[in-house]
Amino acid sequence: MMEDRDALLRRGLAVGLLLVLLLVPAFLILSPLTVSWQERGERIDSARHLLAAYRTQAAERPRLEARLKDLKQQDSAITGLLTGASDDLAEATLQADIRHMVEEVGGEIHSAQPVKSSNEAGFKRVEARFDLTVKQPALPGLLTRIETHEPLLFADRVQIETSDLTGKNQTLSVKLSIYGYRRPS
Repeated sequence: MMEDRDALLRRGLAVGLLLVLLLVPAFLILSPLTVSWQERGERIDSARHLLAAYRTQAAERPRLEARLKDLKQQDSAITGLLTGASDDLAEATLQADIRHMVEEVGGEIHSAQPVKSSNEAGFKRVEARFDLTVKQPALPGLLTRIETHEPLLFADRVQIETSDLTGKNQTLSVKLSIYGYRRPS
């Protein structure tokens, strides 16, 4: 009897040891796989959510492209802006226009200095400072031509000096800044 009990105990220990030897490696192998499957499932769910969001955005594309086309048409309809592929070209056009207007009224430009362009309300402000002489009767007409010019120009910081206060046809020394706007490049 004792032998049967010892044999039974040994068999039980052998079966227990066999179960431990089989279950521990199985647990060590299957546990990371289970975690990996869960993580993969979460990534798939996240990818499905992103895919749905991308599809929603892609469905909006035609509407957004039509809106962009409308905005570009509205932008091209804006008149009164200086032209030129760059600020320097727009500023050169500004100077040439002013030179032409001053010469038409019999005036003379002594200097023209560009001012660094700046951003204002979504447009580029292109500016130049001028030092010129013009006969007194021609000055109001010149200023009117500048401010009614197409593209739109604006006179600012106007300083007028004269050495002879008696004559009606006196020559005036005028310093002023003239600016206009262009689309940003």
